Amino acid sequence: MRAGSNVDKKVAILGFSFGLSNNEPNKSNRALVWKFLDAVEYVEFNDSVPFTALQWEMNKGILDLIGESADCVAELREDGVYLDSKLVWAAFKKAIETEGGIKQVIIIAQPFLHMRSLKSMIRKDDFEIIEFEMGEIPFYDSLKNTQPWTRSKPALALYAMKSLSKSVISGFRGKLGLQPSSHRMQSDT
Repeated sequence: MRAGSNVDKKVAILGFSFGLSNNEPNKSNRALVWKFLDAVEYVEFNDSVPFTALQWEMNKGILDLIGESADCVAELREDGVYLDSKLVWAAFKKAIETEGGIKQVIIIAQPFLHMRSLKSMIRKDDFEIIEFEMGEIPFYDSLKNTQPWTRSKPALALYAMKSLSKSVISGFRGKLGLQPSSHRMQSDT
């Protein structure tokens, strides 16, 4: 999915899916696919070469629409373990480093909470983020969505609060030198 260009400036366009069903892409991921295609057009218009990286659900949508695949695809894990954003970013980062010469990225993701955590994670790895208008991306509010925390804003906010509280508690325990509760020694009294 590359434009013919003599320009050396490369920009990675990273597509993180949202929600999961047995029939991908779901409505959230279809909306993200269209934003991804807009971003490719934007990068090419600005005389840069896009390096495209997509989570598998979005790549399926691209294949359905234009018959081409992204330069890098974060595939569904064979062991069935949940493919979280950290694992997806690790795959994208490895591909970007292999490609070389990429310092700027555009993130395509659900703008409500998901985008913020992705930006934080990617900035820590010293990439410059090019802001790209996402608009409103719908939530996949069907019971067919196997990730209930992605069905609505309140569900995602609750999930984020639970994750944050676990992180804070874990960090607090570590600073105090405490072991996780499952590893505490039993008292003999």
